[in-house]
Amino acid sequence: MTKCAQCGKDVSILERDILTGTCRQCRRQLPTVNILAVAGPNSKYNQPGAEPAGFWAGLWHGLITPITFVVSLFTAGVRIYEVNNNGRWYDFGFIIGVSGAFGGGGSTAT
Repeated sequence: MTKCAQCGKDVSILERDILTGTCRQCRRQLPTVNILAVAGPNSKYNQPGAEPAGFWAGLWHGLITPITFVVSLFTAGVRIYEVNNNGRWYDFGFIIGVSGAFGGGGSTAT
């Protein structure tokens, strides 16, 4: 028996993922947590010891901007832009994401 790297539950070697060291239940929860990652005071980037948001977080926050904007109108804990970021790489990802979300960046020839 070994311990899951995320929840600490005792699991057999067959139930433990070799790369991440997590059990099956924790592996199922991981994609959901990443999908729901939004900017704001309760984001995972504002937790103690967390690293600032980088390029991929900026890209994701840019892509979900239309949805996040509507949610932010009714929820105080959701923001469009993550304040705790690593600077220009986050900004670059955010701009690419926003232009992808709103279909900008290209023109069509007629």
